[in-house]
Amino acid sequence: MLPKPWPLNSRSLLVGAVILALTAACLQAAEPVANPWLPFGPFGGSVQVVATDPHRPQIVLVGARGGLLFRSIDGAKTWTKLSFGINLTGNVRTLTIDPQNSQHYWAGMAGESNMQTGLWESDDAGAYWRQVPELAGLSVESFAAMNAKTAVAGTRHGIYRTLNGKNWARISPTGNPELQDITAIAFGANNPAIIYAGTPHLPWKTSTGGAHWQSVRAGMIDDSDVFSLFVDPARPQRIFASACSGIYRSENAGGTWTLLDGIPGTSRRTHVIVQDPRRPLVMYAGTTLGLFKSWNGGLRWNHLNTAQINSIAFDPTDSRILYLATEQSGVLLSRDGGATSAPANLGLLSRNLGGLAITRDRIYLSTVYEGAEGGVFMSSITKGAMQPWQRIGTPVDFGGSNVTSLAAESETLYAAAGNRVYRFTNTNGGAQPASRWTELPPPTGDGNEVHWLHLLPGGALLAVTNKGLRQLPPGSTQWEAVSLVGISAPVQAIHAGAGFMAATTQAGLYVSNNFPKDWQALQNLSLPDGAGAVYAVAHSCSNVMLVAASHGLFRGDLARKSVFTPTAGIPPGTVNTVAFHPIRCDEAYAAQFGSTYVSHDGGSTWAALSRVEVGTNTIDRLWVLPTLPRVLFSAQPGQGVFYQDLGN
Repeated sequence: MLPKPWPLNSRSLLVGAVILALTAACLQAAEPVANPWLPFGPFGGSVQVVATDPHRPQIVLVGARGGLLFRSIDGAKTWTKLSFGINLTGNVRTLTIDPQNSQHYWAGMAGESNMQTGLWESDDAGAYWRQVPELAGLSVESFAAMNAKTAVAGTRHGIYRTLNGKNWARISPTGNPELQDITAIAFGANNPAIIYAGTPHLPWKTSTGGAHWQSVRAGMIDDSDVFSLFVDPARPQRIFASACSGIYRSENAGGTWTLLDGIPGTSRRTHVIVQDPRRPLVMYAGTTLGLFKSWNGGLRWNHLNTAQINSIAFDPTDSRILYLATEQSGVLLSRDGGATSAPANLGLLSRNLGGLAITRDRIYLSTVYEGAEGGVFMSSITKGAMQPWQRIGTPVDFGGSNVTSLAAESETLYAAAGNRVYRFTNTNGGAQPASRWTELPPPTGDGNEVHWLHLLPGGALLAVTNKGLRQLPPGSTQWEAVSLVGISAPVQAIHAGAGFMAATTQAGLYVSNNFPKDWQALQNLSLPDGAGAVYAVAHSCSNVMLVAASHGLFRGDLARKSVFTPTAGIPPGTVNTVAFHPIRCDEAYAAQFGSTYVSHDGGSTWAALSRVEVGTNTIDRLWVLPTLPRVLFSAQPGQGVFYQDLGN
């Protein structure tokens, strides 16, 4: 059961700690044990495919980009993440639960890297996955299963089939350029020899198990990309196909096609078309501009919502219950045949994170490339508990641009979107925001971008832009150019914390405790040769600096002007982020891809905070709120925010 991600208070953490302690007692003492990362949000995001268990209606699977796979055992009330066992970055394009065995799953992975693609199979409900060897390295775009042993997969390099559930073989000709990228596939007439295949250039059919293929295009607009195919199980001569040119129906097994009216031309990119399993005349079409429904076999369509639909699945016991996989809204659940729908995403994280800003009792973040569902979100502490995320800024507030950087202090938040900067002041003290965003004068001219924002002591706003650093003094409407004394090379990034600032340039790393003056190149404090790119800098109350870089984690004592040296306890390689605890001066945390480490001696030595979770995405930010000191938060790209009980 998925632990509730809020409220994060002393009672919930204590209960979790007791459970975890009992679990740890059952494990070998040599195994490092830590509390797990739990999802915190904002929930939702991009979902590519959804599937339901034909025999267990509460089981639902969804797949997303970045190799993300989730399962619900309570009808989408909550979700837990499943792991393929390795870190996959491709897109989960197909998901199928064996119609005869609820423990048997197939997942098709598409992507550009051969190591990330192929067909994956599980015999234990997703606990363990193996890659089908014959399809390893092939981008799987479509899949259909007739039973436990008979299935067919459409890849970017042809069509593969199994008749015994074990061995796969290509059944499409290698020399036919039209039968390479298979975007849709379906069995016909409950016959494994009859297969329909959709391609970026019209549909094809075989009635001989792949020995011979024929183009079945009569009636279709030339050069139509076929996105999905559906064969009516009660009348296998009736087939529906969705294409870039519209929705088609064939009454003679693909011999001829008729273009159906009712779906606007602007919505013709129909990703999926399905038939209600209990009411054959009821059809649903998932398009780029929403969900459409027909009550008369596709002759006329009604527009039900505006979410971009990628995939549709029915509750096997009640076809009025629909699960909709959307491009920006996660999973939408409808209980009335699509007339209404609502997000069902608790525990499901597939967000494109942008900027992040942290205060004593608030977390602000932005999401990018998420259309109308993106924007700026806030979570705050109330009575010792983190509150659910609320969206305090939509893309409309930022001229339709993506917010890529945030800076916050108390009730005031700044956001950078393109070359524009916006200010938001929450006058309700953490409740529903009471004011709108105000656009400030742009720091630079058109065509330039603001890469990073930071609030300086005293209230001045600092911006790193294509044209250098700019500063907006408190109460001013005019940005001023900032010259960093002692730095001649262009500044690539600024790392700031309490009482210090660090600047990364092509010439090296500089530090200052008197911004913008007195910048000091780390010469005798310099990083070792080959330290590589700097990803994060942390500064402790005892003047110790930690630098996370592409070649490891380095430590230097600024008070003693010691040479920066590699730390002990973290394996060689990239360290993505590092942070000191805001209260316990010598306590620090670092992340190397999906593994986290802790230090209790100011970063000199490190120990694994948790066992490496194979398949975990990279952690690119760690932090602890001063008002919630026993909770460690992390930001994971392509997913969202997670939290972990530190247990102290």
